[in-house]
Amino acid sequence: MSVRRRIDENINNSKNTRLNISEELSTGRFEKDCLCHISRYLYVVDCIVDISKQLTRPVSIIDIGCGDAFIALSLNRTVMVKGDTLVSRYCGIDIEIQLIDKVKLPRAFPSEIVITDVTTGGLDQFPDKSFDIGICLEMIEHIQPQYVLPLLKEMRRISSTAFISTPNRVDSRPLPVDHIKEWRYEELNGLIAEAGFTIEQEIGIKADLNIVKKIAKKDARLMAQYQFFSSKVDKTFLSLIMGRCMGNKATNILRICS
Repeated sequence: MSVRRRIDENINNSKNTRLNISEELSTGRFEKDCLCHISRYLYVVDCIVDISKQLTRPVSIIDIGCGDAFIALSLNRTVMVKGDTLVSRYCGIDIEIQLIDKVKLPRAFPSEIVITDVTTGGLDQFPDKSFDIGICLEMIEHIQPQYVLPLLKEMRRISSTAFISTPNRVDSRPLPVDHIKEWRYEELNGLIAEAGFTIEQEIGIKADLNIVKKIAKKDARLMAQYQFFSSKVDKTFLSLIMGRCMGNKATNILRICS
């Protein structure tokens, strides 16, 4: 299974763990968690490329909970292959001080890692609209719920377009030990709206196959999709494919907000 490790204790009791995508890939493991992360990261990278083309200029990015800066490294590969200037600035935000010495930042564009705790006002240092794009992937489920709305408001203040992903709470099963709160669909959408964002697009990243089969019993179209894809791929890939088919019943949703 995927290897996670805890990081240091922090003042507001966030339950932070780290799944290092680059390390996972280097070992040749393609577990569900790793593939889910890669699928959403690469989707965001494609969107960043499109936004840069639409604006006809390089874009600035803040990546909150950046971990090993996989998005920056993926953008760097895109730049190197295509020879395009896509990024004017990349700023990765994380709470883990050990990242400074471990992350290999891209050379193709200006990039930095800022070690700070976003639950203690760590984004105050950035002026309004400092960045074209704000990214916060698989982070808010690890922090105490009272800090989520202030974080979303800060993202709205400092960025124009935001990518936010987190587990979508669809049942009452126990939380993973490193998650503090998984938000239900309407609940999180309400916070995003309260922060001042408009949700432009929602993409299901993965689905619980037991939930898929339960819903599909009353949904002929979903059942047809499930039966077709289940004959083509294994359960790991089937979970990712069905995530796209499940809408707000997916167990993980990426939201694109403006």
